[in-house]
Amino acid sequence: KDKKSIGYALFYRAKLCIDPETAIRAGTKDQRKDQIRSDLKNSLENWDITDAHYMIGLQYLEELNVFSDSPAGEGRNSDVCRKEAYRHLSIAAERGYRDAWLYLQLANLAEEYHELRKAVRFLSYVVEEEESYAEQISRIGSWYHTLYQDTGAEEYADEAIRYFDLSDDSYGLKHATFHGRGMIYFKRRQYEKAIEQFEGLLELLKTEADEEYRLHYQGISYQMIGQAYQEMGKFADAISSYEKAYEYFDRIGQSDRLQSISEKLKMIGGT
Repeated sequence: KDKKSIGYALFYRAKLCIDPETAIRAGTKDQRKDQIRSDLKNSLENWDITDAHYMIGLQYLEELNVFSDSPAGEGRNSDVCRKEAYRHLSIAAERGYRDAWLYLQLANLAEEYHELRKAVRFLSYVVEEEESYAEQISRIGSWYHTLYQDTGAEEYADEAIRYFDLSDDSYGLKHATFHGRGMIYFKRRQYEKAIEQFEGLLELLKTEADEEYRLHYQGISYQMIGQAYQEMGKFADAISSYEKAYEYFDRIGQSDRLQSISEKLKMIGGT
């Protein structure tokens, strides 16, 4: 037989044992999964079948999810599964698979590999296609923010702010959107806008139940407000904000933050 025929024969034998549309969602535990994996691998060795890439990618993803719930010691296998899931599912996506759930998995994997431009592309498709994934919009903003921090490219900052604003409009106000916009405005030396964002974050934090999280970000907010006032030459306001930041960091014992705040206060005449 020719390689194409062998490839498709192996593929269809694997397909009979597993439904590619429900393999992960249903948590398939077929006893013949090793045979299925072998058939799919051998199928691809004989002929490059897009559906086989998709199916074996799902299998690797399922195994990766199993490892994520397992005790330590599965690191090597989980790394292999992650790499192979990403490789095969990316091929399927490049060749026309269009599914919001698939693209969300690819976005998550791309983030793990620090390929944020790809992660943005995958997740943008997800939120455009499925309203139920609207809560993911702020993640795109955060990734653009990271790209801005890494490259300094202003277009990334503009996109980050756009997605943060879209997240607020679509899914409600979130801590991450105020923090992200505040950091961007500060870096752009738009200090009044930065202060406005961190004050908005402080307002949201009033209802935060996790005390350590709340105190940490209250400290961060006042520290950034203090830095903004310091850059504007408003030293009395800066001192007041730094002192509040110090109080919050002190309550959760963040010694590195306390030292930084102390140094800033000494620099501008605080105590």
